[in-house]
Amino acid sequence: MADDFITQVNEEMQAQRLRAMARRIGAVVGVVAVIGAIGGGVWGWNSHARHAAQQAASARYFTAMTALSDPKHDAAATQKATATFQDLAEHGPVGVRSYAALRLADLQSQAHQTDAALKTWQGWRMITLPIRPSGIWRAT
Repeated sequence: MADDFITQVNEEMQAQRLRAMARRIGAVVGVVAVIGAIGGGVWGWNSHARHAAQQAASARYFTAMTALSDPKHDAAATQKATATFQDLAEHGPVGVRSYAALRLADLQSQAHQTDAALKTWQGWRMITLPIRPSGIWRAT
C-alpha cells in the first residue's frame, strides 16, 4: 500500500512538472507565432505597397508614351511627358526608373540637348548598374 502511495505521488509530481513545462513551451510557441504573424503581415503589406507603386508608375509611363505616340502631339504634350519621365527616372520604382531614364535621354537627344541626355544616361547607369564586389555589372 505504501508503494502504491509513493508511486501515485511520483506520478502526480511528474504530471505537474510536465504541465509546467507545457505552459512554458506553449508561451514560447505563442510568442513565436505572434511574432511570425506580425512579420508576415509587414512583409505582405510591403509587397503589396511595392506592387501598387509599380502599377501606378507603369500607368504613368504608358500614359506619357501614349501621348508621345499620338501623331498630333504638341510641345505641351512633349513637356508633360518629359516631366513625367524625369519624375519617374528620379523617384520611380526600379523597373520603371530605367525605362523612364532611357526614354528621357532619348527625348533630350531628339531636342539636341546632348549634354543633358548624356548626363541622364550616365546617371541611369550609375543608379541601376553598380559594380558588385565580384566585378560583374548587374541591374539592381
